[in-house]
Amino acid sequence: MTKNSRAEEMREKSKNAASAWLDFSQRKNRNMDTYHFFFEGYDRFYYFNKFKEVHYSLLKSYPLCNQYECGGKSEVLKIHQKICREESLIPKNQLLFFIDKDYDNVGSLQPCYEGVYQTDFYSIENFYTSSEVIKRIIEEEIGYNRGSTEFDELVSKYKKLHQSFIDKLTDYNLFSMLCIKYGFQLKFEEFNIINCIIIKDFSIELINAGIDGKPLYDIDIDYLITRYEFQLVKKISKLKSEGDDVSHFIDLLNLFKCKKRGIKRFIQYYKQTESFDINYFFRGKEDFKFLVNFLRQTEFSYGCKTNLSLNSPEKTLLSHLAKHAITSPSLLSYFEEKISN
Repeated sequence: MTKNSRAEEMREKSKNAASAWLDFSQRKNRNMDTYHFFFEGYDRFYYFNKFKEVHYSLLKSYPLCNQYECGGKSEVLKIHQKICREESLIPKNQLLFFIDKDYDNVGSLQPCYEGVYQTDFYSIENFYTSSEVIKRIIEEEIGYNRGSTEFDELVSKYKKLHQSFIDKLTDYNLFSMLCIKYGFQLKFEEFNIINCIIIKDFSIELINAGIDGKPLYDIDIDYLITRYEFQLVKKISKLKSEGDDVSHFIDLLNLFKCKKRGIKRFIQYYKQTESFDINYFFRGKEDFKFLVNFLRQTEFSYGCKTNLSLNSPEKTLLSHLAKHAITSPSLLSYFEEKISN
């Protein structure tokens, strides 16, 4: 680990409800017209700019703002509860809190926490991947004019490929939700299903990353169950060889074997439900990675160059592309309510 990466890691660890509260306490009385924003983390790039846009469109002025990175969803909720308990002179409309929905309150668009904006979809990254967003990116970041052959081709390819990507990962997203529901501690960075998918010649190819190197034809629930068990067995074997206690993971594996038929039935039920919409379950991080991979394929196939450094960290790309991301009706309402009161 480099000196810079260690420093960055230390900065990230220092972000929590306590540090955000201390910062807020020192700033809150300096200017009573200031808005105070509380974010999970790098989602601040998106919300901060969108709020300024809406404020200017309504009042023709830019607001005074303070921002606080809280270091995660639970930390935002902690400071929200603390501020709600305190008797503050700051009006509620000047306090804004933002969290990702994740798998909370699945299937409902109603917010779980009063006064807190919660994304309609899984996370903020889902706001970056619609067909309208890709049109803006193609026009402004790549430089193809609307109506040109290249523009129309790329929009068409994106829509088709994005839908294929969603279809292929539908079982995975439902499986992820149910693993969390049952307490199976699915670590997405270890499970790393995105490594099974590559974009080649604007089509999606599957590779069986992590299980015996056999051909992979579908990322369905049967494959996901096999992969999860395989990785648990592998983890148990590794920990045993290091002399660590593996009883917890053995219990987890046994419990999973008991529950896997129920998980499979749940997924089949969800997919057969008429009102089922995978967009509300789809993990934004994988969706955003798809967008970045599509842009890489575009650069390679069209010989063009975007205004983006596509190998940059995710938070850098999210910051750069925030101006193109959609503003959902629920977020617009949240902003308008804060500004008008």
